Amino acid sequence: MKPTVFLCFILSALILNARYIVPFDTDSKNNLPIVEVYVNNDTVPFNFVFDTGCSVVMANANNDRLMKQLNLCDTDTAEYAHSSAIIRKTAFDNTLMLGSLLVDSVQIFADNDPSTDYDGIIGQRLLERFSKIGIFPDSKIIIFCEKGESLKIADGIIQPIIKSGGVYGTDLSIKTDSCDVRGIYMIDTGFTGILCVNSDFSESNNLPTILKQFGRESSSDGGGIKNNSIMVTAPRIMFAGESMPLLPILLEENSYQAEWRQTFNGLIGYDILKRFRMIWDYENMTISFAPGFNYFSPLTSIRQQ
Repeated sequence: MKPTVFLCFILSALILNARYIVPFDTDSKNNLPIVEVYVNNDTVPFNFVFDTGCSVVMANANNDRLMKQLNLCDTDTAEYAHSSAIIRKTAFDNTLMLGSLLVDSVQIFADNDPSTDYDGIIGQRLLERFSKIGIFPDSKIIIFCEKGESLKIADGIIQPIIKSGGVYGTDLSIKTDSCDVRGIYMIDTGFTGILCVNSDFSESNNLPTILKQFGRESSSDGGGIKNNSIMVTAPRIMFAGESMPLLPILLEENSYQAEWRQTFNGLIGYDILKRFRMIWDYENMTISFAPGFNYFSPLTSIRQQ
């Protein structure tokens, strides 16, 4: 084999089997994963939330410096937790750099988000371009794998994932002495809490009655619309092969009928997900979970509530 041909073969293998390691930090206020992102070759990074519960890449329109980087040429409808809104969007003409990872042809939606302190959101339309995404909260790294690159977790529990409304979910059970309520929940690293249950699913399974109430919460979604929830204690949550006792969860009182709610019964938040190493396998529609070093870390969302 000629040296030039051999070199091309090696380079092709590297390109096809590439993977990129991107560090992230945790926001001190909301305790969510934050990634530094360079937008359209700007020299100063922006702080984007790494949000598996968002279907698109979002930019906070309140950030003037970021808005100057974008060519907002169209409008679209965005679905939030409790509402929807008409927002502006770009064409597929943006370039994002996350660590050593460069992603081009990215569409960005811009919204005046009154509920956030970050500059934008990395959502599923960017993530599902890759074969696999590894999220390691205890090491604070995200691994992006191109097709053909293997990525595994030792002793990981593999569960199927379901896609609806541009986001993904898996199963979880709430157990009491008298019942086992199993549902399909969105896997949402952008939700600070532990578990939030849709109002229709909560009421049909009589959860406000069978679970112990200890308070109430009012929260706002990306459109600024408030929603009221009951705070209850779940005797036991069964998730990713683990049994988790006495966790505080939210039962919504009036759920907005977004597309994803037709499939998912609620949200699994980062206060649970941060305890696991995760590998999203988009090719095979599975997700692997294994407890990490953060498994026994203190709850953070309850202090905010």
